[in-house]
Amino acid sequence: MVDAIGEFEAVTPLSSTSTRFDMLDDSIVYALWNGSVLSSEVVGLVRIVRYDGLEASVNATTIDAASASLPIFVMLSQS
Repeated sequence: MVDAIGEFEAVTPLSSTSTRFDMLDDSIVYALWNGSVLSSEVVGLVRIVRYDGLEASVNATTIDAASASLPIFVMLSQS
């Protein structure tokens, strides 16, 4: 799990089932599980990494953590 997140400078719990990590390179990683939803402010293509290591590029609006008991990591590149 640590490899998926990397080195971060701040962590912000958003709910009991979601967390935001602000990375050293100014990117953002969200960890979502157990029904979490991604902020509606996140749009476009993002990279996701499942807890088992499977990676994919998907549209942010299609991410569904409703059935994810283990975290899905959503990586947003630096702007």
